[in-house]
Amino acid sequence: MKFNVLYFNTLGTLFDKVLPLIITLLLSPFISSSDFGEWALYYQFLLFSNAVVISPLLGFFNRKFFDANSPKKMVLYNYPILLVLFVSCLVVYYTFFAYSISNLWYEVFVIIGFIAYNYYTQYLRFKEQDRYYLYVSLGRLIVFCTYLVYSKYLNEIIVYKDLLIAMALAHILVLCLSIFNMKLSPEKKLIETKEFLSLSFYGFFTSSINGIDKFVIVALGFSSQSLGIYSYFLSVAATPNLLVEIAKKIFTPLQFKEFSMFGEITKETTRKINLFLVGLFFLQIIIPQIVFIVLRELNLINQDFLAFQSPILLLFIFSIGLYIFSIYHFINPVLIYFKKSIFMSISLFVSVVVYLLLMYMFSDAFDIILFSFIKSIMLTIAVIITWLFVKKVRKWN
Repeated sequence: MKFNVLYFNTLGTLFDKVLPLIITLLLSPFISSSDFGEWALYYQFLLFSNAVVISPLLGFFNRKFFDANSPKKMVLYNYPILLVLFVSCLVVYYTFFAYSISNLWYEVFVIIGFIAYNYYTQYLRFKEQDRYYLYVSLGRLIVFCTYLVYSKYLNEIIVYKDLLIAMALAHILVLCLSIFNMKLSPEKKLIETKEFLSLSFYGFFTSSINGIDKFVIVALGFSSQSLGIYSYFLSVAATPNLLVEIAKKIFTPLQFKEFSMFGEITKETTRKINLFLVGLFFLQIIIPQIVFIVLRELNLINQDFLAFQSPILLLFIFSIGLYIFSIYHFINPVLIYFKKSIFMSISLFVSVVVYLLLMYMFSDAFDIILFSFIKSIMLTIAVIITWLFVKKVRKWN
């Protein structure tokens, strides 16, 4: 990979992932724990909706883009199915989980803009226009931060609605660019429907394994304040995920390109991925601890979060689970390329079922340490099962 491409990709991903981290690491003293909990739940739903819709789109886009007769556009494959999936997500969330519907239109607009942003930036990277990806991600971050600074100056505090408005403004431009570069599926009928739905179920379970804990906490009747405390420490533990996202955006296009050319990932690429994962282990353990200590010394932590008695242990448990799950992102391209995404859904489904059973058995009281341990078990099970499926698929091919 050329240095310029790596440079633009890295900075673009940095600007992408810094956006939610700003809320966790810099704004928590100005946001109540209840508002933070409400934002954490909605943001997880945002990621959930994005995963359900974008997973089949990007799965088809990634696989077909390098075909000789493929249109070099943001193709909306099977768009009637996409619409049904999107509306279904909205109905479930606002029926069972949302704290209120007073900000419904802001929330829906942000979801649409967020989905468009993720598809458009992937499109730019596949077209090797990484410089423009950097510009788009930086522009989105600037708009988001500018509005929140203005809101803080005006009101002294930041509330949930302020975060929604900032996100909505930040996605207007990219939504317009996406519409300009978008193309409906050239086929007159639904194509590879089974594989398309398998990828969507994969997105559903991927998002579930990352965020089902928040929905379960709400379903069990715990307050938005309790959810806010849990979500804050999980967010701090996930700060090294920025490195994972950078690596994914570098290695994922490369993996699919090598699959299309050689039918397998080259030894050199495999070696680089393994080296990255070794280094990531130490960083995943150390970085969250350092981040928390620094924020505490700078008085940048909400008092409700600061009052928790075992922050170091909690961050460590979260970190172990998150590191193990980071491996998952570098082995699943094998299943996507060979149209075996159903195996990903199976592994994620099994791990989610185990999680739900454990939470049902041990959720009499709000015990964050216990909840974090159960989440890490879920993430570990998902990776082990997926790895076994990958070995089987490689043997078949």
